[in-house]
Amino acid sequence: MPITEKDIITFLQEKAQFHKTELKRIEDIIAAITQSTFNKSFVPHSELSAHVTVHEDLERKAPVRVKSHKVLQVPENFRPGLSISHKISYALNVIHSGFKEDIAEQITLLQPGLSKEFVIRQISTVLCELKAQNLLNTTKIGRKLWYSLPNHTSDTEI
Repeated sequence: MPITEKDIITFLQEKAQFHKTELKRIEDIIAAITQSTFNKSFVPHSELSAHVTVHEDLERKAPVRVKSHKVLQVPENFRPGLSISHKISYALNVIHSGFKEDIAEQITLLQPGLSKEFVIRQISTVLCELKAQNLLNTTKIGRKLWYSLPNHTSDTEI
C-alpha cells in the first residue's frame, strides 16, 4: 500500500505533538530545578522572567553532593545458588568484557544445565538494572551494548 499525502501529514502532526509534549516536560523540569535552587514557588518555565536565562540559573546552582559509590562485588567462586547479578559479575570478571550473549555463554559454561537462550532472557533485565545503577561500564556498539566491570578497561576488540 503506497504512502499518501494524508499519511505524511498525519505523521508530521503526530511528530509535532510529541515534540510539544517533550518541550513542556523539559520546561517543567527546568522550572523544578529553578525552584529547588532558589527556593521559589513552582512557576512554569514560560512564566519565568525573561532576563534570567537557563544558563545563568544552572551557573548559580549549588554544588552537587557526590553519593557514596556502590561497587558490584565479584564472588570468589561460582555457585549455582548465586544471585543473577553475582553470576554476571563473576562471568564478566572471567571474560573481562563482552555482549550479553558472551556473558550468558560464560554462565552456561559454569552452570551446564542451563540453555544459553534461557540465561540471556534471565540476565537481560538485570544487566539493564546494573547499567542504570552505574555498576557496569557499557559501550554501545551498533545496536548492542558491550559490558565490562568498572575496574576492567573495556577491550572493544571484536
